[in-house]
Amino acid sequence: RGGQWGLGLDLQDAADDLRNYQAAIDPLTGAETPDPNVSNRYRAATRLDAAYVTRRFDAGRWQWLLGARFEAATLRLSAENFAHRTGWAALDPSLHAQYAVTKATRISFSYRRSLQRPAPEDLNPFTTYLDAQDRQRGNPDLKPQVMTACELSLDNDTDRLSRSLGLFYRVSRDTVVDTRQVIDGDILMTGKENGGRARSVGATGSLDWTPDDVWSLRADAGAYRVSLNTPDLNGPVRQNALSAYVNLSLGFRKGCDDASLDAHAQSGGIWPLGRYGPTQSLNLSWKRRVAPRLSLTLNANDVLD
Repeated sequence: RGGQWGLGLDLQDAADDLRNYQAAIDPLTGAETPDPNVSNRYRAATRLDAAYVTRRFDAGRWQWLLGARFEAATLRLSAENFAHRTGWAALDPSLHAQYAVTKATRISFSYRRSLQRPAPEDLNPFTTYLDAQDRQRGNPDLKPQVMTACELSLDNDTDRLSRSLGLFYRVSRDTVVDTRQVIDGDILMTGKENGGRARSVGATGSLDWTPDDVWSLRADAGAYRVSLNTPDLNGPVRQNALSAYVNLSLGFRKGCDDASLDAHAQSGGIWPLGRYGPTQSLNLSWKRRVAPRLSLTLNANDVLD
């Protein structure tokens, strides 16, 4: 009745050693001549110290979970004749509330804010070679992306059927995006910066049905609209797109046999510098238990390709 407290620490030390190498090869001898302008190596070391507190309590049909996370991080980049240090600190709150409409039906609301650290390869302070007309460079001054999400869901569970419907709204600021500039007349240089902002709003649904002990059906689908504001050569670029996905899994289990059919479909969408195309796949799996410690498994992946 008095609720429950939770306390914890999250201490992490991570180090990534990365190397980029470009060389000209003599066609007669095969000897390599490294290009010092685009060959480099560096080390990205991150120290993260975080503490969190949660408070859970019930009030009638309501169940509440409040939380807060404080984190401080230090990032060190080092290479030959190069050293760079940066850091950040943040206090991120979270809230989850659940209301029991009936014993089988619940309404839930959640809010959370979090940080997403940049990938080590995006921090490269040097230039790397892509092709004769393209170069790439990271940004050692990148900051974490700030992610905020709100979700509202309706769940219903019975003995053999579980259903869920949800709505979500997500925003990211200081989004890490690709930037472009032309150097030396005709070479495109792609870099990184915290110059973007992204928003998405959508709906999701899921179904988990086991009509008997032999068959099972699981499905989930969603549709969402994405808005991106990103910098580019001629100024800010605004993009909007509607995307959707569906996943389906049909299972069969009887005696020594266990089989499943998994299907996935994803429509095209947008990313900070363009679009990606749709994807679909269909996978089949069959497993037969031959002995208590021996089984035979057959997989057929992407059978539509």
